[in-house]
Amino acid sequence: MSNSPKIRRRTQSGAAAEIQVLCAGAMGEIVRDLGDAYERTTGIKVRAEFSRSPLVRDRIRAGEPFDVVITVSAGAIIPH
Repeated sequence: MSNSPKIRRRTQSGAAAEIQVLCAGAMGEIVRDLGDAYERTTGIKVRAEFSRSPLVRDRIRAGEPFDVVITVSAGAIIPH
């Protein structure tokens, strides 16, 4: 099992078709607001999924593709 993220699908211009965000639930409100603003500015869809940090870590370890991870505690994601 690889620890590196899967390569995301791109449009013909090379731009991301969408951005996949794995996010700790505590960051939900601000990530939704930033995602909405980013979509309006760039036209690129932001797909954010929220769960507790340990579950985000498990999804990364399982090889789930993502572009961005946002957490309140890096220690919950990165082993010490």
